[in-house]
Amino acid sequence: MHLVPTRWIAFFVCVACLINANGAASQATIQQLNEAVSRGDIAVEGVTGTGGSSGMVIEGFLANQSSVDRNISVHLTVPIYLANDGKGQNMIATQVYGRDGLYFREGIQRFVRVSGHSRTPVVFVAYCADFDKDNPTKADSFNIAEMPPGIEGVVRNISQVEWRNPQADLTAAAQLALWTAQGKRLDEIRERFHFSEVDMDWMHKILRFSAPSDIPEANTEH
Repeated sequence: MHLVPTRWIAFFVCVACLINANGAASQATIQQLNEAVSRGDIAVEGVTGTGGSSGMVIEGFLANQSSVDRNISVHLTVPIYLANDGKGQNMIATQVYGRDGLYFREGIQRFVRVSGHSRTPVVFVAYCADFDKDNPTKADSFNIAEMPPGIEGVVRNISQVEWRNPQADLTAAAQLALWTAQGKRLDEIRERFHFSEVDMDWMHKILRFSAPSDIPEANTEH
């Protein structure tokens, strides 16, 4: 197993400052992806793996179903469960970026713009939900499915801690938290997945996290 560190996201934060979020892209409501999908505003299409287990390892497209521009929040306050159509790992997505890592920004809000009747390539920050299965590759395809109840708590914690620590590389820690919450021991995880003492410290913070949600509402008018 290997991972794509979310420290790359910190780099993209700087690059994204070049994007003018005061233009047309920021005039539309910022939506959460799960809500946009449930309302039929956005379809998630062509989702495949890249061979990694954790981080920016899942690619796909956001397809706008209308003529109205849609702004989709980078941070998924309701993470998405991506069910693998093949034999590889199912995935948990907690963030979404443009395929090149860029995004628009206004204040603390970060979002991906999907123009009307267009199909925008994106990359998801995601984590493997099935330790004993193979990492997903281009041969694997995914569909959005219901989150298994046994992992809802830890997935919510991962989302919350990521929101509060956008500059931290939580890739390995989040993956560790997800697997240990499913009963996997650290010694067996270490045989297949590299992690450090710092990662374990963050893992414990994720597992112990219990603060009430204060992430901004799914819809924010600008």
